[in-house]
Amino acid sequence: MQEWFSTHWFTYKTLVNFEWYHPIYLYFIPAVPFLYILRGWFRSGRGQRLNVAFLTSDLQSSWTSYLRFIPAIFLSLSIALVLVSLARPQKINTQTERSSEGIDIMLAMDISASMDSKDIPPNRLAVAKKVAKDFIKGRFQDRIGMVIFAGEPFLFARLLQIIRCYLNILMTLILI
Repeated sequence: MQEWFSTHWFTYKTLVNFEWYHPIYLYFIPAVPFLYILRGWFRSGRGQRLNVAFLTSDLQSSWTSYLRFIPAIFLSLSIALVLVSLARPQKINTQTERSSEGIDIMLAMDISASMDSKDIPPNRLAVAKKVAKDFIKGRFQDRIGMVIFAGEPFLFARLLQIIRCYLNILMTLILI
């Protein structure tokens, strides 16, 4: 399981998988910038004004003039996070129990020099390994074994039910 302080929680894939108890609050998040537009509209007629004439060449802006936006940014961010927390995101871990009667399967793989042919890119052996890997990943309850041959057969892996082990074994195959 991921750590609670990991950045994994903020990835798009994780956020999509959340269940929201009150998703209506999420629709208010785009309205947060409009709060500042309304604030500016209500404050536009109020406040003291001192009209001072400056030439545009005398006015200079610096990076410190942009610091005035920091409180507004933090306030809007905190409002958005409060709305997210009110929506109550919930991560549900579900376990699917698969029960089926397994069968015994023996794979036969040719590793002779003819498998180095480039008629199927990158070569025949690489494509056969990929197909076998996809096949093995789809077998949950079955015991799988492997016989390799290059002229004479050789029992490469006995019948096992450990899928991860077979995927590692399959990647070690090389041409003879």
